[in-house]
Amino acid sequence: MAQRIAEVLEKRIISQTLKPGERIIEEDICKSFGVSRSPVREAIMMLKNRGFIVHEARKGASVARITKQEAEDIFRIRACLDSLASSLSAAKRTPRFMRKLNKIHKQMILSAEEGNLASYQNLNDKFHELIINACGNERLIQLIVNFEKQTEYYRRITQSNGFDWLKDSRKTHAEIMAAFEKGDPEEVGNIRKEVILGQIPRFSDYEKEG
Repeated sequence: MAQRIAEVLEKRIISQTLKPGERIIEEDICKSFGVSRSPVREAIMMLKNRGFIVHEARKGASVARITKQEAEDIFRIRACLDSLASSLSAAKRTPRFMRKLNKIHKQMILSAEEGNLASYQNLNDKFHELIINACGNERLIQLIVNFEKQTEYYRRITQSNGFDWLKDSRKTHAEIMAAFEKGDPEEVGNIRKEVILGQIPRFSDYEKEG
């Protein structure tokens, strides 16, 4: 039950249904799920350990506020992890893997042309999930999963803030596909790393806008 509550609250935080700084009222959550305080407190502790919730003396739990430095730190780590996984996948690529990747990429192009952003984002997630899972390093995959939700949180904020991310995304995915087709692991890794690091300046723009 604690895990279920944590997952629901986490989704609300990532989708910004629960805003940064907003208080987490234990009693309200207990009523919503029909449970005692024990699993709710356990769920809050889980989210605190993941960096989504903070707990202050006399104030209680609240959604963690966004800081530019934290966002940069998370994205720099994620860039290195994703770069390594992508290069490993490129080195191990198979015809079957390439067919799957190419199919998703074509669907992404179609969704972009139709202006279906929700579909495009879903396919984008599948595109990178396929690459990450093909790296063959389970420990690396788990590390990326641990950072994925936090980077998703910050990425949604910048995307919803008017940045022309779709145009850039289409360009970089075409470059990634070309590098995979050439069989160049180093280029694949470098492209992926630069794409993630390239999102960091957006946090400065977001901070300036308050």
